[in-house]
Amino acid sequence: IWLRNFKKKNIQVLETHNPAKKFKIYNSSNHINQWIAEKPSSKIFNYDAASEYLKKRVHSPSEIIDSFSNKNFTNNNFEKEVYDDDGLKVNLKNDALNIVLFLHDFSDALYADGLDGFNDLYDWTTYSLNKLIENNNIRKIFIKSHPSADFIASRANKIALFKIREFYKKNKKIIFLDKNASLVAICKNNKIFGITHHGNIALELTYLNQPAIGWINGPWGPHYQFLKTWREKDDYGNLLSGLKYSDWKPPNLKVKEILYMYIC
Repeated sequence: IWLRNFKKKNIQVLETHNPAKKFKIYNSSNHINQWIAEKPSSKIFNYDAASEYLKKRVHSPSEIIDSFSNKNFTNNNFEKEVYDDDGLKVNLKNDALNIVLFLHDFSDALYADGLDGFNDLYDWTTYSLNKLIENNNIRKIFIKSHPSADFIASRANKIALFKIREFYKKNKKIIFLDKNASLVAICKNNKIFGITHHGNIALELTYLNQPAIGWINGPWGPHYQFLKTWREKDDYGNLLSGLKYSDWKPPNLKVKEILYMYIC
């Protein structure tokens, strides 16, 4: 919000929040999102390094993922079964299309990636659910909260999830998963589309051979299309409405190579 006002008045911006962790001064009219990957200078990548990173990200996330949480902030990817948020085992079947909607922290950097046509991430979440419910090609919609989401200290997360639960609790198409449910178990021998707004869960989904969907202004940007992306709200709605079982296919070698280039 501040940045949009600075742009209107052409005020210089001191950028302190970027992957390089360096201060940079920009003219606000020329400001670019430092978290969106730049166009690659070559198509060369280190397969071994990228593969090792992804392996650790999935199986030893505490070694490489930063979190504000001291505990319980990663998925239980060594668990062989999938459980809902009541602790009951969930049986995923691969003879029909299932969707996993990965929620974001509702209190953290809601507009950091720019404007996407939605009021906020809560608006994006309910819009996503409504479109998916309308799609008769989809059997089940699994809702998975961010594993590091704090529902005690963060009122935003607590209230948002409560409202989503209350509104959709009678819909038999929707199942709320445990927030630390195993992504490995979710993806194994199943056919799903994983949907995120801008989350790095897209990397893990692609690595685990499941197609991902996300906003083009996620950290991958327009240059690393290892997932299906959308630009405008209407594009996103059409994408969700058009999902069907017969179109599901795992990420191919070219897609995997783009993912490895992005990581390297």
